[in-house]
Amino acid sequence: KQWYQRRVAITPGRIMKGVLVFLVLVAVSACQDEEASVFDSMRESFVMFKLGFDFYMDNNVLEPSTASGFTADVEQALAYVEQQLCVHAVGECDPTDSVILGCNCVNAFQEQSKIECAAVPCTLFSIVKSSGPVLKQLVEEDSWERLAEIVLDNFYIPVTTILCYCPGAFSATATCAADYDGQLFMFMENGTDIEPVYREVIDKLDLDTITEVVETLFTASCGEIDGVNCYRRHAETIVETVRILANSVNTEYDPTACDTIKRHQALFEDYMNAWDYSTVDSTELKKYVNRLVNAFLNMERANICDEDCAEYFADTFYGCCAKHA
Repeated sequence: KQWYQRRVAITPGRIMKGVLVFLVLVAVSACQDEEASVFDSMRESFVMFKLGFDFYMDNNVLEPSTASGFTADVEQALAYVEQQLCVHAVGECDPTDSVILGCNCVNAFQEQSKIECAAVPCTLFSIVKSSGPVLKQLVEEDSWERLAEIVLDNFYIPVTTILCYCPGAFSATATCAADYDGQLFMFMENGTDIEPVYREVIDKLDLDTITEVVETLFTASCGEIDGVNCYRRHAETIVETVRILANSVNTEYDPTACDTIKRHQALFEDYMNAWDYSTVDSTELKKYVNRLVNAFLNMERANICDEDCAEYFADTFYGCCAKHA
């Protein structure tokens, strides 16, 4: 059988908020011991997540003996996807040979003003295809800061570089979603049931507005301000945010230091508790969101407006690129 016929196991504004959201979801789901602090739960959740990631990578994805660093199955899958994404970077699209993207998507990328931007799907995929050694680094590393640096240096910065040069990729992607005519659903288990649901969801989304928002966010990150590359500066800010979180779960770190959330632990715990959806009625979604936003703003305000730490937060999070954004 071909690889796709069987189940292959491949399954700054407020930068701090995005990182916190991920850790909140993981920590809340793992917080079983009522005596454990929220930071204990975050630390234990990270350990469990990392163990699961390492096990999956070592047993399903990575193979040290190959040049790519991937197993034979993964190499075969990547080769097939590469053929699909890269063969139509130029030239007329053949529907029978564009299984993954579909011709509407291929044509949308080819219609961008910069001819080289037609190859964005292929260029982005090349980052994935060459990521074997990077994934191995992630398996071997345990430091939160170093893990963040590896992800940002090898994924965030290359991807952002491409998308900043080809901002039309966002509208092209919206076209891919709205007018999808590929055959990807046929490879999925229960794909014939999933496709109608997908179409229904897409029809309800305001893709034009979503595209405009995403393009605006990327515009704020692209370019240079006073000689500073903004998306590289944003990456440094994310690393610093991760360092703050690492300090916060370190039982030996000074809880009164500016670079730890423990300085305002009660407000952070209020924010964590605000994520609890178990007691919220389905008709009270607005009330739930307001509670969540207010808890976050209270926590953020206490941290960044703390008189003793104002200089640290200003230097770390509010440079020229943040003001530009």
